[in-house]
Amino acid sequence: VACKVQKDNNAVLPDLAEFKTVLARFKNLYVKEKGICRFYDKDNNIIIGFNPDFLLDAIKATAAKKFYYSKGNKPALFETDNIKMVVMPVYVKEPTTKGEHHYIDVFADGSMDISTVTVE
Repeated sequence: VACKVQKDNNAVLPDLAEFKTVLARFKNLYVKEKGICRFYDKDNNIIIGFNPDFLLDAIKATAAKKFYYSKGNKPALFETDNIKMVVMPVYVKEPTTKGEHHYIDVFADGSMDISTVTVE
């Protein structure tokens, strides 16, 4: 195994069709932004973030319903019976530059929303 991932924690992935719809809407609304998909735990704390395009690829390739991780800055494992895929997370921090910052948020139950953080 080239990259070992500890399965200390897991998070529910959004439905593939719903994620494609939300990602398309995000890209349509915020053409110039790269976007980050932030995952939250049941207490609404950010646990891990991904490039949404890489996340989409992992969901499509594995058909996984959840992923495993040890910490928010370590690789995450997406797996089904015969397929394993490791995805590196992105660093998630509160924005400091002025303006609006947009994110795709995935909650503990797999539901999603596009959120905006405004820095004055």
